[in-house]
Amino acid sequence: MRKAQVSCVCLEATGQYHLDLAVALDDAGLELMVINPKVAKRFAEAMPTRTKTDAVDAKVLAQFVYRMPFEPWHRPSQRALAIRAAARRIPASTQARTRTKNQAAQQTTTTPHFLSADRQLVITPLDAYIEHLR
Repeated sequence: MRKAQVSCVCLEATGQYHLDLAVALDDAGLELMVINPKVAKRFAEAMPTRTKTDAVDAKVLAQFVYRMPFEPWHRPSQRALAIRAAARRIPASTQARTRTKNQAAQQTTTTPHFLSADRQLVITPLDAYIEHLR
């Protein structure tokens, strides 16, 4: 980006990966504006082009930077980033616990006892991990 003499970047806050890119751009010392995807969509709808490609989207975001007031992105604190990461682990861990509990509920009289005990060996640490993250 430095070779192309890019001075500022406009990025849509989409999905879970935009934050990693925003942090990397911030680390590189580039000015950055992160915008809501709905705002970008509405801005694009006001443009004369109706095609939807990555190249067109990039041009729309470039136009956004030049036509709208630049609102610099502020990097979240390390604490906020840690809380975000922990909060994202809770649903995955809860899902794994629920899946294991559902397997336990489906056991029959022919299910070996050691499998029931193994499931509990999975559930108990997941309960503790989820509580730790909370």
